[in-house]
Amino acid sequence: MPKKSYGETVEKRVKRLFEVLLDHVAHCQCEDNDWGVKLALGEEGKLLRVETNLAALVRLAEQKGEKLTKDQVRDAISHYLADYLGILRDERFKQQGSEEWRFSLTLWAKFGDKTTNLTKFSEEWHKRRSEPSKKAIARPEKTAAPPVTVTALMDTKPQTEANLQLLTFDLTGKVEQLTRSEQYYAILTDIVTKKDILNDLYVSIGEGDFVYAWITRIFHEANLDKKPKISRLILKRLSDELIDIYISTNRLSINFKNKINRNLEFILEDEQLRQNNVEIEIKYWHTFPKFHGYLYGDDMLLGEWANDAKGYIHVKSPLYYTNRQFFPKQYDFIKNIFEENSTF
Repeated sequence: MPKKSYGETVEKRVKRLFEVLLDHVAHCQCEDNDWGVKLALGEEGKLLRVETNLAALVRLAEQKGEKLTKDQVRDAISHYLADYLGILRDERFKQQGSEEWRFSLTLWAKFGDKTTNLTKFSEEWHKRRSEPSKKAIARPEKTAAPPVTVTALMDTKPQTEANLQLLTFDLTGKVEQLTRSEQYYAILTDIVTKKDILNDLYVSIGEGDFVYAWITRIFHEANLDKKPKISRLILKRLSDELIDIYISTNRLSINFKNKINRNLEFILEDEQLRQNNVEIEIKYWHTFPKFHGYLYGDDMLLGEWANDAKGYIHVKSPLYYTNRQFFPKQYDFIKNIFEENSTF
């Protein structure tokens, strides 16, 4: 992968695209338009939601006098605005190789205050330019990490099986394996909107990318027939202390802590969640998590934490969808873990 540049040329290019979006929302606050860029404002004018594609952004930039390629636009969105400056949230559910984009931009000031937003952009860019080298110096050398011993969900005694090995029981029709974000989105949305009564939603999260995009989207797009029936959102996350330990031993990406805290901040500050009186509670894993996933009503979607090729323990591994009807004891056991402030 080519090394990323953070020099003046790249800064001007990314800043210009940011300015083009600010100008566009200031002059065209309609939901749809001939440019193929849908815009919506939230959080008192400091959150800009965008639904578009790379070609449309190239055309929009060109109309404003800025010649950009699709690759430059993609890089500006996916790396510089998202990872480097941390102001863009990718809200797509299919991300790999897609030219269609759905994202939100968190502004420093209201969208009409272009001067402040552009000034803060430059300040933040230059502030972060020295950070990668500092982090690289502080980061310990990569060492082979010992394998993580997990405990099977279905038994409190240590097991060598993966977390969900016992959940399947090889019983056809009682467990459904889900491997794509679109499947998670469809099933979770159906689960939380089909009930007649309010229920608590429990979530064991990693970075929180998917749950942030999904939970805010279903409330922002809800109608009377499809309104989510969520009274309390309980998010179980790694504690900051545990994250620091795993980063220092190369078990987690160095950006993990910033991402999870940013996603949780967005959820806690979401307008629609507040307006729908969703109570949000944060709980913590203080030892290695036994699972990630969701529990709502009688339904469970659970998966094991897995390692990627670099040895990092945060991987979007498959979820298994099942119901309390098939595994009542396991359901009670898992719900108790969610309610606790640590692992068993």
